[in-house]
Amino acid sequence: MRKFLFSLQLMLLFFCSCEAPQQPIALIPQPQNVELGDGVYRLPRNPKICCDAELCSAAEYLQSFWASELSSVLLLEGNMYTGSQPAKADILLLLAPIKGYNLNISEQGIVIEAQDHSAAINALSTLRQLLPPAHMSTKFLAVSDQPTPDAKAAKLPYLNISDSAKYEWRGIMLDVSRHFYSKAEIMKLLDLMALYKMNKFHIHLTDDQGWRVEIKKYPLLTEKGAWRQLNQHDRACLRRAVEEDNPDFNLPQEHLRVEGADTLYGGFYTQEDIREIVSYASIRGIDVVPEIDMPGHSLAAIESYDGITCFEHKGFLTAFTSPLCLGKEQTLQFCKDVYSEIFELFPSEYVHLGADEVERSNWAKCPDCQRLMREKGLSTEAQLQSWFVHEMEDFFAQNGKKLIGWDEILDGGMSESATMMWWRSWIKDAPSRAVAQGNNFIITEDEFFYFNRAQNPRSLEKVYTYDPLNCLSDMPSVSEKVGEDCIKGLQANIWCEHIPTAERMHYLLSPRLMALAENAWGSANDFEDFKQRLSQHYERLNAMGINYGFEFLEGFCERNAIVAPSQINIHSNDPTVLLRYTLDGSIPNENSPIYDGKLLISQSCELVVRNFRPNGKKGDYVRAKFELSDYHPAIDVKSALPTAENSSASSSEDVLDLVEGLNIHWHKFEGNSCADIAPAELLGTFTAERPCIPEPVRGKVGLIIKGYIQAPEDAIYSFELYSDDGSKLYIDGECVVDHDGPHSASSKDGQIALAAGLHEVRIEYFDMNTSGGVLEFSSQPTCKFYRFKI
Repeated sequence: MRKFLFSLQLMLLFFCSCEAPQQPIALIPQPQNVELGDGVYRLPRNPKICCDAELCSAAEYLQSFWASELSSVLLLEGNMYTGSQPAKADILLLLAPIKGYNLNISEQGIVIEAQDHSAAINALSTLRQLLPPAHMSTKFLAVSDQPTPDAKAAKLPYLNISDSAKYEWRGIMLDVSRHFYSKAEIMKLLDLMALYKMNKFHIHLTDDQGWRVEIKKYPLLTEKGAWRQLNQHDRACLRRAVEEDNPDFNLPQEHLRVEGADTLYGGFYTQEDIREIVSYASIRGIDVVPEIDMPGHSLAAIESYDGITCFEHKGFLTAFTSPLCLGKEQTLQFCKDVYSEIFELFPSEYVHLGADEVERSNWAKCPDCQRLMREKGLSTEAQLQSWFVHEMEDFFAQNGKKLIGWDEILDGGMSESATMMWWRSWIKDAPSRAVAQGNNFIITEDEFFYFNRAQNPRSLEKVYTYDPLNCLSDMPSVSEKVGEDCIKGLQANIWCEHIPTAERMHYLLSPRLMALAENAWGSANDFEDFKQRLSQHYERLNAMGINYGFEFLEGFCERNAIVAPSQINIHSNDPTVLLRYTLDGSIPNENSPIYDGKLLISQSCELVVRNFRPNGKKGDYVRAKFELSDYHPAIDVKSALPTAENSSASSSEDVLDLVEGLNIHWHKFEGNSCADIAPAELLGTFTAERPCIPEPVRGKVGLIIKGYIQAPEDAIYSFELYSDDGSKLYIDGECVVDHDGPHSASSKDGQIALAAGLHEVRIEYFDMNTSGGVLEFSSQPTCKFYRFKI
């Protein structure tokens, strides 16, 4: 509530000020503390910047926002500040013994005090967001012809901000192995990260599909391993480009080359490229954390060099690809040689080993691996993997580096100095196990922070409202403070099998990036207030040329019911886009009608809505079916009494009462669709107040949830299922929400017209993993559930 009142006060102040800034202020992440003044400072179009010597690189970074001939940087003598603004300095950057940074704007100008270079960059990011959107691009002052001296002067509000981050790790991981991104595209991403105070860029450089970094001792890694014939993911992207009328799914021509009859896709970074990227990131307060995935996901290396795998067969086994052979001495030497060059290229304190999704079946059959296990006293292949992780960690430490691995490094034991990245939402005890061993961990939960997954109506809020401390809810209270201290921070991951272009990557990254930034900063509070501030950032993203995704449209479901001609009110949180639509199921193009706030639906149809940027660029589209129907009549309670076919009761006389709640039937599930649940063996029955996964249920899950729903009035009811994996909702035998099939946690919704009274409800749900999955249900208006008590 405090944050909301602050934002409201801030906007009122700026609108009512006698000399208001050029637009209301909306900062992301929200600063920890803000004091507002009365008045504005006119920052001239050729500001003078004065700084301590230690902050010279930050001042030069700030200077790059202006044309070089229009600004200058002055160094303070002796790095001392006496309390008065140096002559003609509009912006003063000072090193100070404080936590984070202070930003003060007054009639004297702008004074920034910062703990270090990174804190100074965070302060400058706040300052950038105070500037008008037109000032977002590099050297933005050179955008108009012959400006008058004050034409580009920015009006900044008097204020004082003291600010610091809650979490030290605020990261983005980009997988450049599956699809490659140029050096310039990486730098553009780093610019965006810096603007929102993200400080860790985790670059996934190698995998089965490609090796993306030059290793001079092993040149074939890039000569062969950086290029491939088009694979199934490439072909799927090309199909989507055509089917969805979206060129962002096309493979970039600059990453294709022809060799004989083959078209190869790929690319890699030279060591000089890496040094430029690292330097560019460092100036922006960002550490670049490299990942060379070992001992699994190494097919690009295995196919380039013989002698580092167990057998001649190289490719997929049952679930994953052939791993490196840990029983061969040359394999361990290869790994250390590669990382020796990586250490030279990346000054980051942390280096990521990967160590995830390793199929160990080869090791169980390999004479070399079995010999090594006997020599080391290892009884399982999981311990062999742990031995390798420890060996590499010792090597990292000898070179002044700290190891990070995916949460699989818990298997077989993890050393106290390793840092775990928790990604598997279904391994719920991984954080508490890490804390119990004294390990730090970084949260990258796939359900919340895998930004390669398509945005949906709930994804932005789920990122924003995620509570990192919930993962420690099973820890004893005496350990809560210790556990909280072990959380290094949050990170979003972008796995790029289906993301062939930087345009598509940015579309999936933003605006979830902003929600993550505010959460990791520690200032997430009011989601509705955040959405209001976010709506003012779209214009900034447009000015930066960022192809952000749109927050999902409001006003309709995927399946909609109408009982009479109805006005459809479509709302987008992005005021900069045009919405174009069709009513025949075809994909809207630049000639389709523009939604102007008035759309009457009078018959069954399929509405497709698509957003268009101010520059004409097309975004994704949303489909919605509308069905004209009457209200479904309520069920006569007597006719709903259980029979011998659907109840264990011997006769209707055994029915005692109609009570609140639902009956839940747990089936032994081995299929891949909701249709496979009912024929499977029944393992147990439960009751619950509303749809859920009962607490005793474990392993692969198949549930059928039955009962009745009470519609309080004649109305159109909206229902939503959020599930991992498949789910379906039936009302009165009609499928209202179809979210069937294997998939990650996501939602679908639908509507049905119901007359007041009882209606039969049936929910089918399954999860193919062993975690128990995710199942959530919501309705609007709210309805009560009933079941027959037998």
